[in-house]
Amino acid sequence: MTEKQVLRDLKDIKGYFMMIGPFKKNNSVITPVRIMEVVNRYFKVMEQAGSDEFIVFQEIYLNGATQVDLANFWGVSRETVKYRHKKLIKYLIESLEKEEKRNV
Repeated sequence: MTEKQVLRDLKDIKGYFMMIGPFKKNNSVITPVRIMEVVNRYFKVMEQAGSDEFIVFQEIYLNGATQVDLANFWGVSRETVKYRHKKLIKYLIESLEKEEKRNV
């Protein structure tokens, strides 16, 4: 699992959660199987994440916040949020690799 793959998956997850709201209102949610597999895989490893990683994942990829939004909301520098985001990416790479090895 590479950083590039994780970032692509996270982009897909964010896109899915940003678009699902309007569709849910109309009860017309059709979700591609691939995105649901990605979401489920990431949710599974996030169950074991530390609080920093979990909050960054939730706020950016599920709620649609930006790093600047988080820095302002938390009253910290953007660099602090950037650091926490890098920790999230590192955690995801390591956890997803472990998960893949278990499933082989």
